Amino acid sequence: MLILSSMLLGTFINALLRPTEVYKIQGRDMISLDVIFGVATQVSEHLGQVLFIAKMRLGENYQVQWMPHKGI
Repeated sequence: MLILSSMLLGTFINALLRPTEVYKIQGRDMISLDVIFGVATQVSEHLGQVLFIAKMRLGENYQVQWMPHKGI
C-alpha cells in the first residue's frame, strides 16, 4: 500500500478543490496542476520500484496478470 505524507495529501486535495491557487512547495511556486502531476509522478515511480523489487525477489515465480480492455 502506498502512503502519502499528510501534508502532501492535504495539498493534493486542496489542489483539486482550488485549481487556480498557487502553492509554495520546497521554495517553488506551483499551480494546482503542478502539484497533481508531481504527486502522480512520484506515486508511479514508487510503484515501479516496488514492482521491480518484487520481480527481482520472486524471479521465475513472478507473474503478471493482465487482461486487454474490452471495447464498449
